[in-house]
Amino acid sequence: MDEFRPAFQVDALFQSGQAKIVSRTDEGITLSILPDKARLKSVNPAIRCAASIRATVILDPKTYFPRHIDGEVAETGLRSAVSSPCPVRNHSPQRSAAE
Repeated sequence: MDEFRPAFQVDALFQSGQAKIVSRTDEGITLSILPDKARLKSVNPAIRCAASIRATVILDPKTYFPRHIDGEVAETGLRSAVSSPCPVRNHSPQRSAAE
């Protein structure tokens, strides 16, 4: 199986000041992450990229590992970093057998 490689830094997405818990069930914790306008001005292109994304994330309730990320580029932070927005729809990270 190919290694999962998102088109953005997931950890930078989780550092958003615009993240909040929408629901918490035995099946998962759902987060809503809105674009972070303060971080759009960062000199770091990875931070600008993540700050441009509006996403819904489902975390495993026991490990907090992201099971599903669904998002879209909603701001312009990527345009100064790359020529076209990175595709961020329907990313479902998979754990390796060793984890």
